[in-house]
Amino acid sequence: MEITFYHGTIEEYGRKIYEGESFQFSDGEEHLLGKGVYLYDDPKHAAVWAKMKAKYNSGKAMILKVMVDVNEDDYLDLDSRDGQDFFFQQRDIFFAYTMDKGVQNIKNYYTDSQFCDFLVQITSDTMFSKTFVYIHPRDRNKIPVRHTNQKQTDRNITRHFRTEKQYCLKDLDLITDIDIYELSN
Repeated sequence: MEITFYHGTIEEYGRKIYEGESFQFSDGEEHLLGKGVYLYDDPKHAAVWAKMKAKYNSGKAMILKVMVDVNEDDYLDLDSRDGQDFFFQQRDIFFAYTMDKGVQNIKNYYTDSQFCDFLVQITSDTMFSKTFVYIHPRDRNKIPVRHTNQKQTDRNITRHFRTEKQYCLKDLDLITDIDIYELSN
């Protein structure tokens, strides 16, 4: 299925992506769905991200329109009951396996980001998605841990919309087209 997505960035990086028809993977634990290209199905969400980046980089915000052709069977939606069940079942198997191999206290340094990357290695999944909720810092302890895939985070997630669905593309070969959607100050 071909899907239209949007990617928010700054003009400097956006032009490189557009001209080279290629992305570099975002990486690091602050990217909650693991390594990949982060996309939105709503250009307004991409615009918020782009404007925030532009503000901190003294540049112009750019939104790219990205066409992706992904097999529905290779897409793990962590908002769906089946997707969540699969994620937690696989995570429990992983924890049991590592404990059987003598790895102690893995839960102390485990992250969902790393586990999403691990799932890509054992499945054919090429895209993950999850809706993240706005949590005001004073209310963080009111949201159940399971709502955030068992991982509490102290990073500032208030830069996002009150809820936003992020898509993480794990295979660059699935991108069929990249266009400049919007450029603003």
